[in-house]
Amino acid sequence: MSDPQNPVDPQQPPAYQPPAYQPPQQYPGAGDAGSGYAAAPPAPYGPPATPTVPGRTMGIVAFILSFFVQLVALILGIIALVQSKKAGHSNGWAVAAIIISSVLMVIGIIVAVTAVVFALYAWLALGSVLAAWLIPVILFIGGVGAFVRTYHLWQIEDSGWLAWQGAGWFLLMLMLICLSVPGAAMMSS
Repeated sequence: MSDPQNPVDPQQPPAYQPPAYQPPQQYPGAGDAGSGYAAAPPAPYGPPATPTVPGRTMGIVAFILSFFVQLVALILGIIALVQSKKAGHSNGWAVAAIIISSVLMVIGIIVAVTAVVFALYAWLALGSVLAAWLIPVILFIGGVGAFVRTYHLWQIEDSGWLAWQGAGWFLLMLMLICLSVPGAAMMSS
């Protein structure tokens, strides 16, 4: 048996020696070879990253809200559009939110006025219920139809869209006037 204190082989293991110096790997086209720093790896392939457009997220939020809370969506849409314009970008979401919320607010006001006048006229029974709502409804449908025609002509860049827009506003204003006739009749009696 061998004694662990006294090994059989009296030879000592070799002393530690550090590994030989290896220069860093150089990439093709690297700068000064003697600087000790490697060049950066080449850029990845593909399109460059797109920068964020200021106001874009707010424009998308305004667009979603324009179907439910028009006044809030209108305010957010205007703020988003102003932020984008200051940064030199266009913001279609904000423009769409402004248009949709404005149109829906106008339609909401018209429907509310129509409902109130119709309810008062029908409640007081001053005439035919059919006459109280039929003429304003026909004018409203004609006005909306004129605006739809305006949009279609505008899309194909026809110059006739201005006349259709004027007709739409005329029919909607005439509808409001027709709604006031039952109201005036109710006040006089």
